[in-house]
Amino acid sequence: MKGSRFITHKLKLRNVEIALANFCASGLLALGPKLGPILWQLPPSFSFRADVLESFFKLLPRTMQQAADLAIGHDAGWLVELL
Repeated sequence: MKGSRFITHKLKLRNVEIALANFCASGLLALGPKLGPILWQLPPSFSFRADVLESFFKLLPRTMQQAADLAIGHDAGWLVELL
């Protein structure tokens, strides 16, 4: 699974709480035990900032239950944008 480009390229890993909840609510949890690692590919223009990476890593769920709990906080309007 590849992480959301919106989170990595547009938001640049900052203020991503709702976007991360939307990502978790987008069907990711339906994979269940088949879900493996998630690749977060950063843009070439991303400058290393330990504080930004640390803050982002702290937000990432470590278990399926944490991802499900995070998904509850999704933005109700995000589905409309996908349609």
